[in-house]
Amino acid sequence: MPAIRMIYNNEKGFVLPVGLMFLAIIAILGTTAVIITTTDLKIGSNYKASEQAFYDAEAGVQYVLKQLAIDLDDSDSDTVDLMTEDPPISLNYFTPSGFSFTTPTVLTSLGSDHYSFKVTGHGPNNSEAVIEVVFSAEQKSIFDYGLFTNGLLDLKADAKIYSYDSRETPIPDPINFPDVIFPDASTGEADIGSNTQINTKMDTYIDGNIGLGADSSGSDAIWTDTGTPTVTGTFDTIGRVDPDPLGANDSDPPSELYNKFIDIIANNDNGTAGDGSPLEGATAIDLGNAETLTLTAGDYYITDIVLRNGSTLTIDASSGPVNIYLSGTLDAEEGELESKKRICP
Repeated sequence: MPAIRMIYNNEKGFVLPVGLMFLAIIAILGTTAVIITTTDLKIGSNYKASEQAFYDAEAGVQYVLKQLAIDLDDSDSDTVDLMTEDPPISLNYFTPSGFSFTTPTVLTSLGSDHYSFKVTGHGPNNSEAVIEVVFSAEQKSIFDYGLFTNGLLDLKADAKIYSYDSRETPIPDPINFPDVIFPDASTGEADIGSNTQINTKMDTYIDGNIGLGADSSGSDAIWTDTGTPTVTGTFDTIGRVDPDPLGANDSDPPSELYNKFIDIIANNDNGTAGDGSPLEGATAIDLGNAETLTLTAGDYYITDIVLRNGSTLTIDASSGPVNIYLSGTLDAEEGELESKKRICP
């Protein structure tokens, strides 16, 4: 019996299995750490690749939108006419160097002036990202900064309508216009148009487009010219143009601008034009025989403006906005309309 007890109490060799157990645990932990690290690296790499593909696709979207804008502004473009071409609308854009996105080949019409296209971006490890864009597009008028009338637009001999970048110096001199200085400063945006009729006379100069709208019955406006007018832009038949896009006339419900007109009729700054001025106690300006009138900051309600015989109407906004609510006609056949801009500190 004593011999048997000695065998059971013998603990020699116990450290070996314990050590092996700890080595196994450490090996498992190490393997797990390696697997987790490797997986994280792969996830990070895949995420980076997917982000690169997404950014590539995003760059492609901006590129396509820019190209569409260029095409729509170019009247000679063969690429796309969103308002008249039957779907699908073919696109033919090339990927610029430095990018790998795939440009769309068609523009899909969704109806109601809505369109869509897809761009596929590419990244490392064959990663791809697809962005679908849905946008609305309405036919753009040719009149960005021009003059449009619902009735007759009658330009007399030697009349000049021009546009220029005021940041360019020196600015065009009307006396020498358009031969001196002007060609370099011109922006070509002095478009004119009418829903009824446009008359031009000898030496009329229009630094922009001429657009013929249509009257309420749908009849196209007409253009008559006497002599040889100069038109730097294009001549287009554009269909009827809304003569009151801001709702200045009576509407249901009344627009903000219409309500403003009603308010200005009763409450205006006509009286600030000075005692004895052509506007004193009146709502019409009729200048003649070299008369002058200066309108400074304020709100004015005018029914008609007529400038005759070398008269000058000066709009001086140096001390604040000059808002003229005109409900009638502007006739500057023999006078001058001068605008002085506000200088901000």
